[in-house]
Amino acid sequence: MPGAVGSAPASGPADRGAGWYLRRYPGDPVVGTAFRSVLGLCAPVTSLFAPSAARAVLLRPPMPTPAEPPTSPEEPGA
Repeated sequence: MPGAVGSAPASGPADRGAGWYLRRYPGDPVVGTAFRSVLGLCAPVTSLFAPSAARAVLLRPPMPTPAEPPTSPEEPGA
């Protein structure tokens, strides 16, 4: 905001862990769907740590971020 003054608190271990987790999501349909649901306040934050999302983040290599928007809607359950 223009004119806002102050300092943000330094990031702690939880912030760094959450940042690492969420940087791995772009392009992954399972994690991306959960993330968008949380951002839209349609799902609780804990849905980011559901088994399917956690498995995608922790066990798979990060998917590349798409260069362009998708040309078709995501398939449910994909």
